[in-house]
Amino acid sequence: MVKSVLFWLAVALLASCVAGASEFVVKEVVDCGRAYGPFSGALKWSPDGSRIAFFWDGELIVCDTMGNRDPIMKLDMQPNRFEWLSDLEIMVAMGNNTAHELNRRIDLIDISVSEQVNISTFRKDFPLARTHDLVDGYTEGPYLSIQGYPYYLKYLNGEKIPAIPDSKYKAKPDPQKLYFYRMHGNDRYLIRLDLKDSIISIDKSYIDTASGRNKNIFISNSIISDLKGSITCILDTIPAIKSLINESYVCGILWESLNPEFDEVLFTLACDTSHDYGMGQAMYYNFETKLVTIIDTLLGLKDCHNTIYSPNGKNIAVLCDKRCFLIMRVR
Repeated sequence: MVKSVLFWLAVALLASCVAGASEFVVKEVVDCGRAYGPFSGALKWSPDGSRIAFFWDGELIVCDTMGNRDPIMKLDMQPNRFEWLSDLEIMVAMGNNTAHELNRRIDLIDISVSEQVNISTFRKDFPLARTHDLVDGYTEGPYLSIQGYPYYLKYLNGEKIPAIPDSKYKAKPDPQKLYFYRMHGNDRYLIRLDLKDSIISIDKSYIDTASGRNKNIFISNSIISDLKGSITCILDTIPAIKSLINESYVCGILWESLNPEFDEVLFTLACDTSHDYGMGQAMYYNFETKLVTIIDTLLGLKDCHNTIYSPNGKNIAVLCDKRCFLIMRVR
């Protein structure tokens, strides 16, 4: 069964690259202008799917699906992660390292009034203990639970403690209903946000919990796993992708985004070549049709990466040549 999936995925990729066949139908492409962001994820849709957030030159910017660009505020530190907490609030983790100290802060920004409220602050003079020594006060995140709700981790007494910030616009969820992934050795676990329960991936309850967001698929480091069917597909072993990799010094599969409603995934094949440093190609794979589409070629753009689905799964945001584009699809 695994061989069959890999074989037809390879055939579909070759067909889409050579013959141009695709069920990927574009209704409109919206240009939101110059954009960039953290390596961890440069583009983030609002929970209602009406806007996309990103950065440019240290400034937080929001753009709607008509292409109206709204600068929110200039930040005094370099952003390194961010997530929407509500349709009007964005959590931003930022840092500013110097030769003598490390500064890290997580703020909550209300985009309706351009208000910035501090959630946590960490400052320590060098030399620092190593991060895995769990220095008290240090924070990680924000991350998303598998249910799609943001949280961050606080280092305290040798442990990483999950925390959920307060929102002005919606109630805080029950942490007993939120889970996140964590690897331990060769095993994958679901950890409850209050740290009082965990489920190993070989347990049936793991599948039931993981599919709570209408997903039975897990993807990480180019490996796609069907939790119910025990099917695994490794993207970078497909012959057509391998041929691209062989032309480069080094390549990797980055920025995977699973569709929350449909059986699709977006990813970026990022390669360093002798001519183009760090060039990327954004790709789309449909689990049902086994078809792969190269978004760069489809749109006539270059160096596309950081693709991410809208919450309803219909539309896609992508960075191409340091500009944000919204791909409005016919579904």
